[in-house]
Amino acid sequence: MTPQARNFWTDTERALLADAYTRGGLPEARKVLPYRHERAIYSQAYKQGLKSPRTQPRLCKKYESTEQIDDLIRRFYLLPETHIGRARRFAESIQRPAWWVKKRAAALGLAVPREKPPEWTEAELALLEANAFRGNQALVKLLKRHGYKRTEAAVGLQLKRRHIERADPNVWTGCALARLMGVDGRTVGRWIDVEGLPAKRRGTARTKSQGGDMWLISRAPLRRWIATHQQLVDLRKVDRYWFMDLAFGGER
Repeated sequence: MTPQARNFWTDTERALLADAYTRGGLPEARKVLPYRHERAIYSQAYKQGLKSPRTQPRLCKKYESTEQIDDLIRRFYLLPETHIGRARRFAESIQRPAWWVKKRAAALGLAVPREKPPEWTEAELALLEANAFRGNQALVKLLKRHGYKRTEAAVGLQLKRRHIERADPNVWTGCALARLMGVDGRTVGRWIDVEGLPAKRRGTARTKSQGGDMWLISRAPLRRWIATHQQLVDLRKVDRYWFMDLAFGGER
């Protein structure tokens, strides 16, 4: 059989595959179809809806507890710190999986229930909405300074649930400004590093390989900088309507 012909499965091949694959999976199918690649066999078996038998049946081991094991679990949960590493070593010492120890502790009334986070206050939501353009990490720090404790995940979820707009009409990232000015991102970076364009970091946790933390440039400082660096701006390349709004419009 030529390679081109092997792309097409005959009725005989499909019958052989159905019989062998359902009996012994890929190894049996390779015996009766030695010229077929295993990927082709898997693909055809999927198309035919064939299932291979389990080579080994799954064993569901049932773990029993004893008074001695329960007593050890009680003592363990009285320790001041029960971090993951210690919990895993304890589970190994009593020859039980860690999930079983946790489940047994809950049955014994020893597991500490996870506290439900408090409801968001109006003051928190006002801070969140007013500073939504900042990164989640920066928002967590901002809330902490005002006495509120929230995680980055909680902040992101709240922004999403309330459909809070994260873009600030008076602030642009370095990449966004580059597009509006008709230059590349490296040019904006040089303006910041060498030409004194006022900018600050957004406060994200992006690594160096991801491009690092983003620059933020505000409307008023940008307008003042352009007024003193007119020789660097090519008006033929800038976004005309944006530039007119920047030059003559107020902050929104």
